[in-house]
Amino acid sequence: MGQDDTFFILRECRELFLRRLADMARLAGVTIPAVVEAFTREAGKAYDELVSESQKNGFGETQGLTASRISLVGNDQLELEIRIGGLTNHLKDNQRIDPWRTQLRYMTLLNRPQMLADRNPAGFEPISCGLFALCGENGNDLEKNLDLLDKMEEVLQTKLPELYVELNTLLENYRVPLAQVQPTQRSGSSKNRDTPAARGSNTPLASNGANPLSTLHKALQRQISVDQGPASGSISEHTASAPPNLTLNASALVMLNHLLERLNGLETLQGNEHPPLSLTEATGPHSWRAFNSKDLDLPLGQPAAVVLDTLSLIFEAIFAAPELPDAIKTAFGRLQIPILRMAISEQTFFSDLEHPARQLINRMAHSAIGLPRNASRDHPVCASLAKLVESVRTNLEKGDNDLPPLLDELEALIAERGRQIQRQASPYVQIVIEHEATEAARSASRTWLNKSLARIRDPIVSGFLTTHWLGVMQAACLNGGATGELWREGEAVIDELLASFQPVQTPDDRKQLMAKIPLLVKRISAILDRNGISPRERTPFFDACFELQTAAMRSRPGMIAAVTSEASPPSPLIAPLFSETTSSPPESDIILLEQNSTRVQYLGQPGATRTLWQKSKSKPWNYCDWIEIRFPNDETYCGQLCQEIPDSGTLLLFNPDLGHAVATPPAVLERLIENDQACIVSGRSLFDEAAKQALDRFSPK
Repeated sequence: MGQDDTFFILRECRELFLRRLADMARLAGVTIPAVVEAFTREAGKAYDELVSESQKNGFGETQGLTASRISLVGNDQLELEIRIGGLTNHLKDNQRIDPWRTQLRYMTLLNRPQMLADRNPAGFEPISCGLFALCGENGNDLEKNLDLLDKMEEVLQTKLPELYVELNTLLENYRVPLAQVQPTQRSGSSKNRDTPAARGSNTPLASNGANPLSTLHKALQRQISVDQGPASGSISEHTASAPPNLTLNASALVMLNHLLERLNGLETLQGNEHPPLSLTEATGPHSWRAFNSKDLDLPLGQPAAVVLDTLSLIFEAIFAAPELPDAIKTAFGRLQIPILRMAISEQTFFSDLEHPARQLINRMAHSAIGLPRNASRDHPVCASLAKLVESVRTNLEKGDNDLPPLLDELEALIAERGRQIQRQASPYVQIVIEHEATEAARSASRTWLNKSLARIRDPIVSGFLTTHWLGVMQAACLNGGATGELWREGEAVIDELLASFQPVQTPDDRKQLMAKIPLLVKRISAILDRNGISPRERTPFFDACFELQTAAMRSRPGMIAAVTSEASPPSPLIAPLFSETTSSPPESDIILLEQNSTRVQYLGQPGATRTLWQKSKSKPWNYCDWIEIRFPNDETYCGQLCQEIPDSGTLLLFNPDLGHAVATPPAVLERLIENDQACIVSGRSLFDEAAKQALDRFSPK
């Protein structure tokens, strides 16, 4: 690819990038052209500076552009910097925003294989710079600027995924390949992992937010320093804050090699025990204990001991996770010592939020979401993970720490499981569709019945409409809807019947009514025949109609009927049966739908009030998310969101291991989430959660 080609490709990508950012600003309510122009101009400047940077390695690319972009007067600048920094971190944390393929292609385009994610022209730095300009140009006070940033964040969260798809497609069309990133040598490793981008299709780039693992590691270091004073040892240079690419001194290498040999020996001993992870201090056949510095008789306070004890707290939390089956904990246990080796030999392990080993733990946990606690090692998911773990161990034993290809394999396993769940959910979807169609027909026919009953008080006619014609209308609605031919036919014939009960005033009207009645009876009979209503059931109805029509031809209402042209309240005996409050179960109810052995728990009622998320087209859940719902009896259901019913928007959660599905309108799920009765579990990070739990438990003495 020549320089000319690169220039034109970069220019086209820049134009697309800035054009879409301008569109997002307008969607957020920015209507002044000069403000939009300032936003894109400043983003473009940052983009150009990042494009023109010379190749730098590691720490040469740590200076940010944002702070130099614009200078605001007074204390407002600090609050805006904090808000824009938080907004940027939120974007980085959003797994739907997936810029890594685009950024890898930029690395190829600019011939900068060691470019950091934050220094990539297609990253978030230009957006941050543009946001500063946006706030400085519009002339608003701090409160209005903060409101504007809230709107911008909402739009960016929604639209950036589409932008990165467009940019990646554009670069792919120009045949710009994904960068084959040059390894950055790390102590104890001959190879390095890829950029964060290559660690899984749904993995976000590193965030500047809190790092619980690093915090835990430093807390242990501080505690040991307080108890014993500064540690001395041959690996003293190996700390979480140390810069990468340092070379260990000779004594450090000797101790590191000795430590790895002892880890190998401990792992061999562990492999000869049954169950695989049960040690002498374990309390039962399914107990796991994480290794710590005492297992290796390491002197307390040495850097390697701190590393081991930090990871020990992490694995203790993982082994204690109640939602993980024993077979999955066994898989994690098989990774314990290989990951300990990586943590000792790789200085970026604690500081890198996107380290492949951490991503491996997180994605394995994601792949196991929804498994029953008693899932055996023969379960397809458990068996696949066990096979993957052995591949990881084989690679690491060979000194190959390049995990991204195995992470890609793990992503493929997750995707295939999702596709299988989707296929298996088809009969459950059909049950929901049929249930909602029946409920819609029942609601429409009851509404029609209440209106019709308001026009007639004769108990025989009212009873027939309630007992038989209601079913006629329900069947008509199911076979064409409330605007279909059968519905219109059933509605029209009853309208004409009720009109025939009205007193006539002239001889001509009487003749017309006499001529109409036989045809009307014939039409009603045909509909009743079609719906299987017997002559015995319809005879009293026709007799009552005949008396009402006779009274009408004599220009009097008759003794048993009181028909009015205006709508009047239905009979007290009839109305409560079909009032709005009892026409369907309340939304908190659970309806069990069942056909043969296919069961669906339906929460609430179809057609629930549209939610704020529905109206804004922004929902907290995504397709293939795993959602856990807690029922009133404290039972839980964890299923994958595998279908949204087209007409109603009802969500279907399915987990084949639980034997049934759960369906719920979005409004009901929204309320469950707001009330902490439901949560989206697929967005969790097992590794970080374990680190946070360990940090919470850790209290310096």
